[in-house]
Amino acid sequence: YAVWNLPLWSAMGQYKKVQSFRFCTSSFRFDSYWFVLILLIRGLGFALAVLVGTNMPSAQICIASLILVAYSVMQNSTQPWKAPAVNLVDMIVSTCFLLLINTDIQKNEKMEEEFAEYFAVVLLLFLWRL
Repeated sequence: YAVWNLPLWSAMGQYKKVQSFRFCTSSFRFDSYWFVLILLIRGLGFALAVLVGTNMPSAQICIASLILVAYSVMQNSTQPWKAPAVNLVDMIVSTCFLLLINTDIQKNEKMEEEFAEYFAVVLLLFLWRL
């Protein structure tokens, strides 16, 4: 909510509110201050990967990989950090995490079938609500 309203608060002269949320914008360029939301969503995604795939390591690996790939694409396309070196390091670290996650993928056919069935049910329930 605060990240969404920061430009409005700044234009209206509500500088105390803007200063209260300066930690969200201090590391980013002015045109990509909203990238802090992507960082929060990435953290939430990793937590949900562990929650959704409790007994399914292959599902956890799949979800974590998707989150890292999506984050890396967004980070590389926006280059949000103020320092160019930080953008490069962030991309390298994300790539290393992706390689680390996918180095030892375990194959368990039954577990993958169970996850596919569970995921299909959740997807169908979500589509039914739309």
